[in-house]
Amino acid sequence: MRHQKTKNPGLNRFRRRVRRTAGGIARRDRNQLRIRKTNMHFYAEITNPTGSVTLVSLSTRHPSVAAQVKKGVARKEAATLLGTELAKLALAKDIKQVAFNRSGHLYHGVVKAFAEAVRAGNIDF
Repeated sequence: MRHQKTKNPGLNRFRRRVRRTAGGIARRDRNQLRIRKTNMHFYAEITNPTGSVTLVSLSTRHPSVAAQVKKGVARKEAATLLGTELAKLALAKDIKQVAFNRSGHLYHGVVKAFAEAVRAGNIDF
């Protein structure tokens, strides 16, 4: 999942910095947990350390998650559900440690709910 440049230059600058530090050079030995969010959906994937191979991918649009997320459910609840499902899939593939790449989004709200759900599923980052 390559992140496109946005019209917000500050967000683009922040994404480059995140890639260089926590999601990039500092954690080259770990798989990457990357997120992307829109106004309606939340996407997450775990890639290998170089980012070339997707190991696990899940979103709120995936049938297994969409069946549990009812229309009108709060986005935080959907992100929490997505985090628990992603943690189960990752543990099934023997992935226990990842580097969390927030893609420039602040760590609060939906992103925080997702991250805490993944941590509760015994994935370390």
